[in-house]
Amino acid sequence: MTSKIDSVLRDIQTSLNSQDYLYYSTVLSEEEFDLLINMLGSMVLTKAIKIDENSTSFYSNPAEFRLHTDSAVSQIIGMYCFDSGEVPVATEIVTVEDIFEFFTSKEIRQLKNLYFNDPFKKEIVPFLIGNKADYQIYYTDWMIIPSKDINQDNLVKKLKNYVKLKSEKTLKIFLQPGQSLFMMNRKLLHGRGAIDKYSTRSLKRVWLDKANHLHVL
Repeated sequence: MTSKIDSVLRDIQTSLNSQDYLYYSTVLSEEEFDLLINMLGSMVLTKAIKIDENSTSFYSNPAEFRLHTDSAVSQIIGMYCFDSGEVPVATEIVTVEDIFEFFTSKEIRQLKNLYFNDPFKKEIVPFLIGNKADYQIYYTDWMIIPSKDINQDNLVKKLKNYVKLKSEKTLKIFLQPGQSLFMMNRKLLHGRGAIDKYSTRSLKRVWLDKANHLHVL
């Protein structure tokens, strides 16, 4: 198993460095997935996700889960599929490196002062840190810090329009049992469409706060 895990780990690390995600379609056991997670970084949270129409959690509620990042404590998100449900629903991901072309230099500076609440971290976090060569984002449109500044309002409108445009260009990944997905949380936006409230969809989601052998801002 060691040689197989080492090979898969190299694939994950290479893809995370080059394209910020890896959809690993080859079936892994849960034990193999957990081994990879432990080798990738330091675990912050692991959670089983099952659909529950009464849940207040975006992750478990069947309603659409708009494009977002998870908590800023998470550098890498790992997902492992136990059950895709009778009608599989895609996990949607999209890169955002073109923010530096979409927004002006002045707006980029303003985005570094546009803050969102992070309930898990219990802090406010800026939308953007770093530069085009090495950046991180944090975006949860329902957690934005309100402002009476008209300039910020206009910036938020442009940001939401940017995310709307990105939502039309997402990569759709239909995880099947035993398949996994690894993402650089603060380099991508991800989400999913609505799911049938009776769906048997079942995933494991893991947050890692430190990526081993990866350059993280």
